[in-house]
Amino acid sequence: MTEQNIFDLAVIGAGPAGSVAAYAAAARGLKVALVDQRDFPRDKSCGDGLGPGGYSLLKRLRLEHIVADMKPIGQISILGPDGSEAASDVPVIDGEPQHGYVVARETLDDRLFRAALELGATDFSGHKLTEISLGDDLHELTVRPSDAGKAGGEEAEVRLHCRLLVGADGAYSTVRRLLRTPAHPTRHTLLAMRAYADVPAEFEPRLIFEFDQSLLPGYGWIFPNGAGSVNVGVGLPVANIKSHDIGVRDRLTEFVERSRSRGLAIGELRGHRSHHLPHAGHIPALTRHRVAMVGDSAAMINPLTGEGIVYAMTSAAALVERLPDDLSDSGAVKAALQRYEGWYRAKYARHMWLSKVATHIMARPTSAAWAVKTVGKNPEVMTSVVKLLFDLGEVHTLSTMRSFLRATLARS
Repeated sequence: MTEQNIFDLAVIGAGPAGSVAAYAAAARGLKVALVDQRDFPRDKSCGDGLGPGGYSLLKRLRLEHIVADMKPIGQISILGPDGSEAASDVPVIDGEPQHGYVVARETLDDRLFRAALELGATDFSGHKLTEISLGDDLHELTVRPSDAGKAGGEEAEVRLHCRLLVGADGAYSTVRRLLRTPAHPTRHTLLAMRAYADVPAEFEPRLIFEFDQSLLPGYGWIFPNGAGSVNVGVGLPVANIKSHDIGVRDRLTEFVERSRSRGLAIGELRGHRSHHLPHAGHIPALTRHRVAMVGDSAAMINPLTGEGIVYAMTSAAALVERLPDDLSDSGAVKAALQRYEGWYRAKYARHMWLSKVATHIMARPTSAAWAVKTVGKNPEVMTSVVKLLFDLGEVHTLSTMRSFLRATLARS
């Protein structure tokens, strides 16, 4: 073991969760190894939506320049199975409109990754984690170039030692597998497919969420990037796909065809990619001895929308904020990890539960149509829905339900 290969943190996965964790830790002066099996830039299957909650975190971390050259999205539409629509401008909080962005993950992830490296994180991109040996004070990790079979076999292996292992390597997490963590329940997993298409320059800059009857209990989305293309996709529970033999690619094609029939000029689809989304309808354990999980590998995904970026980045920053300056102190590290897990559950358990309740409402055509019409009549309820969609502060359940009831009675 050499001092060169001893790190305070080894972060596995350089998506938004991992790169934010590495960036925040390096900003504190901690020594960080940032490991990802892919070289950057690289594509990642995603809806590409960076909501206002995520942008707020970028500003707090002084990373808002990452989207400075992109057009903000200021409007949202939620479409019901009967064609009803709830539309809204983004809410204004503390005098500031809560804009979102549509950012290709190839761009977002690369910029976050480079920001972490600029602050001193050590680059192990293009390296695959193959082994974890847990220790009392240090964990030993074996990583090797992802093309090691072509580049020299065993000699290419690198041994890293870390005081804290951060698993941020996504839904198919190698960290979880090597630590023999139980698989996420299928009933709390979604399958999504996205594609890209060209659109006219005048295509409306609006985030569209459509609960089409053929997609329930899932939904479809159309997210324009303001630069002549859209990210379009559908998401469905894995359990429904298995039980009904649903072809997700066919559902996406049909969804886009229906959108075109409504007058949306969406070009030919390209770049289809699918991915699993383990969601927070079930929140797993986030920590163990000198190990913390963040992002998709910890099921930090909204069960209603499939959104995960904001929870991933916010949790990564919160983890690092709670770490002691000296990670050799096992007691202090243990207490910090307990604070991190407690923080996450206090902040998000009710939020995710409300999102899960909303999925049950939106799962049936009658209740989904009723909900969209009701939300469309009450700005207060719409604001609460937007908060659920984008993690914009606390949703006050009782006041929201009262407003929902008033809007329902007004319709009757």
